[in-house]
Amino acid sequence: MRLARQLARWQAEGLIDAATAERIAKHEAAHRNPFVMPALVAIGAGAIALGLVSIVAANWAAIPGRVKIAVDLAASMALAAATARAALRGSRLATDALATVLWGFTLASLALVGQVYQVQSPAWRSLLLWAAATTPLLLLAGSRPVAVLWAGGWLLAQAAGWAAIFEWLERDVGITPHDASNAMLVLVAAAPLPWIAIGRLRRLLRDHPVHARVAEEIGWLGVAVLGALGCLAWYSARGPEPEIGWGVLATGLVAAVPVLALPRWHPEWSASQRAAVSLAIGIAWATFALGDAFPRPAAGWVAAITQILFFAALAWASAAGGHERLFRSFTGLIGLRILVVYLEVFGSLLTTGLGLVAGGLLTLALVWAWRRSSMPEGGGKGEGDGVA
Repeated sequence: MRLARQLARWQAEGLIDAATAERIAKHEAAHRNPFVMPALVAIGAGAIALGLVSIVAANWAAIPGRVKIAVDLAASMALAAATARAALRGSRLATDALATVLWGFTLASLALVGQVYQVQSPAWRSLLLWAAATTPLLLLAGSRPVAVLWAGGWLLAQAAGWAAIFEWLERDVGITPHDASNAMLVLVAAAPLPWIAIGRLRRLLRDHPVHARVAEEIGWLGVAVLGALGCLAWYSARGPEPEIGWGVLATGLVAAVPVLALPRWHPEWSASQRAAVSLAIGIAWATFALGDAFPRPAAGWVAAITQILFFAALAWASAAGGHERLFRSFTGLIGLRILVVYLEVFGSLLTTGLGLVAGGLLTLALVWAWRRSSMPEGGGKGEGDGVA
């Protein structure tokens, strides 16, 4: 085990004695949060849920519709009661398993109702109903896999809802294509914000911290995806008629919301960390919103520079927050992006290797500079001093 190796090394270097190592090992064993068992429970229960969906999809032609609905309603009530009972008794694995089965069974039930009564409702309505109906019982489970399922249901509902809005904007004769494009841009830019806000709700943080953490992670992941992919618009030219107008200002206001709310959302963050996150949000907004805002030729160099700056801001935020793995990941992305720039600009040098050599030297210099800035004063030797 990794902890055992670390304790042995610390003891060998004289940092701790045998008694301290034993106390640390006992403490970690008593407070560890195993991920394998909840994950296996979620996988097994998820297989049951998918099986139930498959059974419903098979179309029970020989069973009357009323019988199907009655059996389905009885099974749903039994699953809900069993889930609540397991939660009240404090059986974590049973709660996770039953909540996962109920999550899939509810989706199957909605499909069954549509099958029996030939209901043709928009997908977003069914998904919204499914996510809302399963939320109370999914909140009873405290494992991360179930929290991911809970967030996944709402993500599907949000995606279906956004798609329905986009379709309406495109076909509504009362909305100009220019306004429709601006509205779509604002909706995409605003998509991660509800997740961050939900993740910072005090009651959710207090009563369901795992769900709150998953929700906020999804929100920040959305910001990272927008910032990383928004620059791709700069690789293609834009015609004489600008596609985006008022959407630039509107997305700027959207980007200002998390920047202004950061001190309230995360008062424990340092000023440096909040500044780095704010810079990353600003770069994401600039590349995403301005890429279609005015006529211009293709500008791949803008895409490269802004993407590198975006990853650098995220690396700075990771270093300021003490997240070493994230820091290393973003630093690696910066190095990879620099290599891609050299291949884009100096493609003919690939045969001689000069582009790769120059890019590699720049990458190593960047890693060294970042590493020096993130090391505590006095340096020190140990595992944390390695580059990778």
